[in-house]
Amino acid sequence: MYDKLHFVTPSDEFQTGSPLGNGTIGTMHWGMPGQDVFTFNHDSLYRNKPHEDVKTGHAMETMRELVNSGRAREAEAFYNEQVGDIPRCANPYQPFMDVTFAMDMGGEYRNYRKTLDMENALLRFSYELDGKNIRWEAFVTAVHGVSVIRVACDSPICCTLIPSRPEDPECTFTIADEDGMFCTYGDFPENHPFLSCSKIKTDGILRCEDGKVRMEAFTECTVYTALSVDESENTSLKAILSALPGYEEILSAHTKDFSDIYRRIKFDLNAPETKAEDAWKASVEGETPIAMYGYLVNFSRYCIISSSRKGSLPINLQGLWNREIDPPWLSGYTMDINIQMAYWPAQILNLSALEEPLFDWVLSNWDTMQKHAQNIFGAEDAVYINQTTDMYMTPNCEDWVAAFQALWSGACAWIGQHFYNYWRYTNDDEFMRTKGFPYLKACAKFYFSFLYKNAEGKYEISPSFNPENTTVDGVWTVNTATMDILLVHELMQNLISVNRALNLNDPDEERWREIDRNMKDYYYLEDGTLHEFSDATVEKDTCHRHLSHLYGLFPGDLWIRDEKLKEASIKGVFRRLSKGLSSTSSWCVSWHACCFAAMGDGDRALEFVDHLIRSSLMENFLTSHYDWRDGTAYAWGPKRFQIDSLMGISRAIANMFLRSDDLCTTILPALPKRLPNGSFCGLRGYDSFEYDIYWENGRLKKLVAYANRGGKIRLRIAENGICCNRPYDRKDQDYIFENLQVGDRIEITVD
Repeated sequence: MYDKLHFVTPSDEFQTGSPLGNGTIGTMHWGMPGQDVFTFNHDSLYRNKPHEDVKTGHAMETMRELVNSGRAREAEAFYNEQVGDIPRCANPYQPFMDVTFAMDMGGEYRNYRKTLDMENALLRFSYELDGKNIRWEAFVTAVHGVSVIRVACDSPICCTLIPSRPEDPECTFTIADEDGMFCTYGDFPENHPFLSCSKIKTDGILRCEDGKVRMEAFTECTVYTALSVDESENTSLKAILSALPGYEEILSAHTKDFSDIYRRIKFDLNAPETKAEDAWKASVEGETPIAMYGYLVNFSRYCIISSSRKGSLPINLQGLWNREIDPPWLSGYTMDINIQMAYWPAQILNLSALEEPLFDWVLSNWDTMQKHAQNIFGAEDAVYINQTTDMYMTPNCEDWVAAFQALWSGACAWIGQHFYNYWRYTNDDEFMRTKGFPYLKACAKFYFSFLYKNAEGKYEISPSFNPENTTVDGVWTVNTATMDILLVHELMQNLISVNRALNLNDPDEERWREIDRNMKDYYYLEDGTLHEFSDATVEKDTCHRHLSHLYGLFPGDLWIRDEKLKEASIKGVFRRLSKGLSSTSSWCVSWHACCFAAMGDGDRALEFVDHLIRSSLMENFLTSHYDWRDGTAYAWGPKRFQIDSLMGISRAIANMFLRSDDLCTTILPALPKRLPNGSFCGLRGYDSFEYDIYWENGRLKKLVAYANRGGKIRLRIAENGICCNRPYDRKDQDYIFENLQVGDRIEITVD
């Protein structure tokens, strides 16, 4: 259910269009009837401006001395001096081109209908112009690596196809007719060419003139387009297009490829499939229709499959889709929440392989990460990723926030959590041995170099930063922010876990244990709330959007073995909300929802889902970035499309029904009262188990667990009086199944 988004209103702007993609090529359909626009993106089209390496390793000791003596503002000024007058910005993600289909028709349109079939990744829309019914189909296939756009009409029509780019004085863009194909060529001053070739099949008259394609007297036209960011691939693009099979064969292969991934999950909330556009309007105006939660989960899955596939770059700030020359935050990779949130639902929603582009991107930049660790921090054999970066991992170091952007050291460790969780969900030991463990070890080596012991024998980090909240004095730099403590504990504990589970016998284990034992203590406020600094330093904004110090509650789970940390983190959540939502942003709302789901409070989690829908969800179901700091949601300008909060909110919804950690897998851990009946099938938990969950009247009705590996599983179920097809041991609310084999099926029913 909830697999199709139906619309009756066209979109007149890019950000409310309909996205399609195969991980590498993205298109967004928008525009008014008769002037339909497809904006094209290629995942690797970033600027590549000259950038000098920041070399400040020699300055770390002085920075530390200044910070630790209460002169943090001087430390930041000193750091800016050390960086010097060099290019400081990473490279922005760039639009490839617009292709406008300009019909030779006028007048008002009628009977507009658009459907995004998420199961098959197929966009269909139609409308009437001048009494003629014009029908469209569009998709981007991963199988054949091309965009496909088909337009048809019952009687002959005429259309001009116009390639263009948003105005950009630094980019040349030319169009040519070559070998019966329509080609575009773009280039930037740094010699970074990009090109496309299109093959057009039509029953009408086709000719190129003045950089446009003129199509006359046709009833059917199909445009196949291939893109590249490598000038040498001009010939291969043409070869790809020449070798394409017929339309129906391409479409059939595409829908099978996409739907095979999409169909792993079935989500049914026993609510009618209200049309998406109507459901969105009802949500904005009042109570959220139940169907909206199904649409949100399925659309987030659709966007992950469309923007993160084998061989592609990872999901960026806008997924894959961008039309701005100078996009907000570069439309690149922001490493202190956004890229992580983009992948939060991947494992639990059974899309594990689609997170591999993140790991491949990180590991392909190994030398770059080591160079930055050495140059910026003086750390040997370690890795480091800047807080804001691009596909090349270029450090972003804007002067107004240089110290934080350049020196926040937590990105690699946070990404390390994703390596670890991938292993826990998939049980892929080979991945962990060859990729995950070497990466985690390199992260630990950074801390071997950068941690130091204070007079009490506790490890500290200085300079340290608390994303993205400053001290009350507006200073970014501190000694040992709480998030750094949490990241170090998690990293060291995960390394120990892997070393033991895989019998790797790594000699560094004792050092990991020693660091884990001796990290600086958390600092608790008088009421027991976890503070975001490890001392009495006062923060500027107690209700700040970033929940950095609550990392141990979510996305981490350090709280499962630390009751004091758990209670202190829960208090921290409520402290953040003590003045309402005055400092929130869209991704912050998703993070709050995830925290409440982790706390087992499904009703509050669902309230934040509803808030995100009302405040950030655009009519096409993409999310915009809003920020309340200046008093209004979009005080900084128009709605800005940003994909992270969409992904984060779907993780929160999934965690209402299933939650895995190193202790157990909990069934229906945070079921909201508003969702008393339904089923969620295909969810993935730790140890590569899959779950079909059915509930009625707010209680578990049936559970089926599928073993994709052998061994043991511990399920936490609140219900008594279960019937099960396999023997089990019970301890409190936990049902323990042992000696499982690959392919085994556990079926539990509740009286």
